[in-house]
Amino acid sequence: MSSALLILLRILALMAAGMVGFYLLIKLVMALGWVAGSVGRGIGAVARRLGNFVGGMLSDTVRLIGGAVTALVFVPLVLTNVAVGRWSRANHYGRALEREGVGVATAAWRLALGHPARLLGLEHLIEGVERRIPEAMARAPGPDTPGNGDPNAFEGYRITGALPSGGSGARLFLAEPTLDKRRQLSGTGLSVPDRVVIKSFSLHDGSTMPQIVRESRALEAARDLGLVLEHALAGTRFHYVMPFVPGEDLGVVTQRLHAGSGAEGLGDRELGQVMAHTADLLSILHRFHAKGLWHKDVKPNNIIVSEGRVQLVDLGLTTPLASAMTLTTHGTEYFRDPELVRLAMRGVKVHEVDGVKFDVYGAGAVLFSMVENSFPAHGSLSLITRRCPEALRWIVRRSMADLGSRYANTAEMLADLRTVMSARNPHKVKPGQLPSMAGRPELVARIESELNAAHGTPAAAPRLRAATSASPRPRHERNVASSKRRGGVAAAVIGVGLLLILGMGAAFLLLTPSSASIESWSTATPTPMSYAVLPASRTRSEPRAAIDWSSHRPEPATILLVDEIPDAASDTARAWVATALDRIEQARFSLVGSGRAHALGEEREIALHAEALKTIGLSDPTNPDTLQRLQAFVAQHGDELSGLLWFGRAGDSPDNLAWRYVGEREIDSQDMRAIFSQGILSQGQANREPRPDGAAY
Repeated sequence: MSSALLILLRILALMAAGMVGFYLLIKLVMALGWVAGSVGRGIGAVARRLGNFVGGMLSDTVRLIGGAVTALVFVPLVLTNVAVGRWSRANHYGRALEREGVGVATAAWRLALGHPARLLGLEHLIEGVERRIPEAMARAPGPDTPGNGDPNAFEGYRITGALPSGGSGARLFLAEPTLDKRRQLSGTGLSVPDRVVIKSFSLHDGSTMPQIVRESRALEAARDLGLVLEHALAGTRFHYVMPFVPGEDLGVVTQRLHAGSGAEGLGDRELGQVMAHTADLLSILHRFHAKGLWHKDVKPNNIIVSEGRVQLVDLGLTTPLASAMTLTTHGTEYFRDPELVRLAMRGVKVHEVDGVKFDVYGAGAVLFSMVENSFPAHGSLSLITRRCPEALRWIVRRSMADLGSRYANTAEMLADLRTVMSARNPHKVKPGQLPSMAGRPELVARIESELNAAHGTPAAAPRLRAATSASPRPRHERNVASSKRRGGVAAAVIGVGLLLILGMGAAFLLLTPSSASIESWSTATPTPMSYAVLPASRTRSEPRAAIDWSSHRPEPATILLVDEIPDAASDTARAWVATALDRIEQARFSLVGSGRAHALGEEREIALHAEALKTIGLSDPTNPDTLQRLQAFVAQHGDELSGLLWFGRAGDSPDNLAWRYVGEREIDSQDMRAIFSQGILSQGQANREPRPDGAAY
């Protein structure tokens, strides 16, 4: 072996040893950094716990003192009104005293055990006492009899129990109609249930006349719907009778659904239940609106799930849509449109607004709460962070949007919801494909007529169909996942070292005479033969030269992507499309409607996508008439779009795909042809026809 070769090998060995040492040094530094970071995070966590402990102790001490002082003020007020026989005032001050007592007891508990337990990291130990017990107490029924203790206080009914009273101040009693009452109600054509709920307002129990007047406004219309059996005003008490619906409120059902799902959100089966519950709710709201009623208090606690179906209860705020009264701010925060509060503060009348749209907002907020397992704290700006189909997320956003952009009625929202529910894979439904966006008023009209024909019976809602195969991960998720690689610095160092070694070895071999010849080779990207990626005349030894796009296009061209790839298309076909889109973006085309970016704004892109789908109709990319319509579409939106790229089926097989590009600038069309001729898609092999499988116009 020559001395030159020995010297070179020693140099390479020294370089390799140096790089290994450098790699180990980097690992050591990273380990020390991790230890230092862990120690810092530990110190920070301890400091935060100490800060929270001190702050909590101070605030609860002040709260305890303030509550005790306030309670002492209420005590003589209660005693004085009891002495003079003013029972309504005594009850009012008594409830206020009770609230202050609960606040004082809560502050005392936190000072004694709550904050010390959190300081020691025992939050879960006291979770049941601080959260679940108060929730159970809040849901506990009241006394089983009216204030006078008579189980027969309501003529024709026998009191058997009580329900939680809610926030209206009324008492709710479970009762059974007597035989005579059954005969009386049956004679009016009503269906009389075995058990009923009596909602009672009594001046002796602290109710007020404004509450009684508000509750009585829409009872006749509710009676026509079968929601109220009868109502009566006698002396100081007003009550009405409703059918009893056994079950759990939607809030409890939602918590159970999420408890059985992962942290990322609900599974497909649970999402199907959520959408079915929403469809039932929309059907019920349509009944209200058809009778001229505005429920006005749509929230999970007022929705009972019974045998898999939902029922809307509590008519406390129900208002005639044509009422001449002034709007009020009554309702439940987070499920009440903030715009309603602003209109009420301006003194707007009920009949001057569209109350239907406010119930639509409530339905959207309920749907948000079921998907997210939380209330929409920021109104229409609240974001869904858990697993949810894109189209369903759009339905929530539109139902809670500004009044001008919101669904006009529940039938329009239900048409969009049923489209997602009936899809083979709801996660693949695009917002632009929804009936309200794609311009399909006939479907909305058909659903509205179905609801009207139901005569008070909610239409059966289709359930979510299970996907036949696992859904591919969205492109943006694949991009995020691919960017999370560990050990990037060390890998880069090793890679650079290997390149140096190989480069020097190659130089040595090139400079060293040898009788062996070096054979050059190249590869082409393998693709499914169902759409013949490479023309038949091309071979592996004839690769196309790559195009350098870095300076070719000074500014990105905005292209609207219309993806109509069949659901049954194979993973290989989808990978082919993903490769094509990657190369298009490398050529400085800005793709909108692809889920990667929103250069025009998400709502505007969805609107353009829906209009494009409406222009395409049921045709495929080989239809020349459709291409002419698309050329007119691109010309109409030339201030926003440079062109439109359309993927779709070109034959009977779901893997037989075709593409069409329609643009205004010839340079864009030329670039598209160049991109698709680089071993991605054939120019005439898919259908064995003279017309190319892909074309740019």
